Amino acid sequence: MSDSSERKLPSRTTFVSLRGRNYRRYFFALIFSNSGTWVQIVAEGWLVLQLTNSPLMLGLTAMVHFTPILLLGLFAGAVVDRVDRRRVLLVTQCAAAVLALAMGTLSALSLLSVWVVWVAALLLGVIKSFDQPAMQAFTKELVGPRDLTNALALNSTIATSSWVVGPLLGGVIFHRLGAPACFFINAGTFAIVIIVLLTLDRSALYPVELAVRGPGQIRAGIEYIRNSQVLSLVFIAITLVFTVAYNFQVVLPLVATQVFHADSQFYGQLMSALALGGLTGSLLIASRAKVGLRQIGISAIVLSSSQVFLALATERIFVFAASFLLGLSATLFIVVANGTVQSNIQDSMRGRVMSMYSMTLHGTGVVGGPLIGGFAEGFGVSYSFALSAAVCGGVALLLFLRRVSSPLGEEEAALHADKENDVRSV
Repeated sequence: MSDSSERKLPSRTTFVSLRGRNYRRYFFALIFSNSGTWVQIVAEGWLVLQLTNSPLMLGLTAMVHFTPILLLGLFAGAVVDRVDRRRVLLVTQCAAAVLALAMGTLSALSLLSVWVVWVAALLLGVIKSFDQPAMQAFTKELVGPRDLTNALALNSTIATSSWVVGPLLGGVIFHRLGAPACFFINAGTFAIVIIVLLTLDRSALYPVELAVRGPGQIRAGIEYIRNSQVLSLVFIAITLVFTVAYNFQVVLPLVATQVFHADSQFYGQLMSALALGGLTGSLLIASRAKVGLRQIGISAIVLSSSQVFLALATERIFVFAASFLLGLSATLFIVVANGTVQSNIQDSMRGRVMSMYSMTLHGTGVVGGPLIGGFAEGFGVSYSFALSAAVCGGVALLLFLRRVSSPLGEEEAALHADKENDVRSV
């Protein structure tokens, strides 16, 4: 019996969604913006270390940044479902630009303290609570249903390429020009996105159905996921897999120090291999726009295999290859999961569902980091990879079994048919 959630959109070219002028301009603007964000993140991290010389304070800075996303995510998603997503993005991008300018000015005047950095991190978290679901939902308006999965995969290339370039630029700029330049440059990259949003051809945007303001919308979003077999399975899968397998900032330093007894340069090389694998995975899935429970299960198996490979690697060349495979498989999983979610939700629910997706992504990191770090400390790094591999393999088995025994319900099948009709009408 086939999986009725599985779908293959007619987008067979890696960069097919870039044929649309709106998305093409938006895509390149986001590359600059995300790279600028990484430049600011590097500056904030070094500033906290310079001010406190405390790794704990650095960790608390990250916690302060992610807390608003967890607390406000559901509310923000409900807001995004009711209003024009382009206008939401204009507000969030302007707010982020003003915040970066303020931080640059305070840094130039030597008025920064760790408390100021924390307030800025908190405010940026509030901004991202609205910005992330709006950005996820706005992608469909830019490219339509036909090229949605391809565009989501290309969005992932933005994140991975920025991950490679941004920290490198941040380190160079901070060293040569100082922290104020990092903040001012980031503000400039937000300005690029703002200009693109203001000058989009709104007549070429795909129409979407917005939700009507009313009581119980947050609860309705939760019930919508719970009542959907496909969405419920995907959220179970991403919760388990994100918790154990997406703790790169924890496991790779342990590989470098405890397994190979190497320095920070070797750790940086591992992170580069991971990022290159992620970029490759984004391009690979973009060229084959296919999503569904079966594809999530397959990517979970590949992710499990990469964990085993990393656990067994004892030579540097093999650990670099394993890190590359880890980045590739992790990106495949997250893009296929994201595409499956977005292909199985109504437009009026998109903001709420995607906000819960972002909350799951960030919330599992809060739990997964200490869990995997404590497991590695108690049993060893290799056993922490074995735990991750076992969980990923178990998720794949769950999806394959449920794919056979639990087809979509009538309501979801009707929704799926409507979407296929939308695709054929493009």
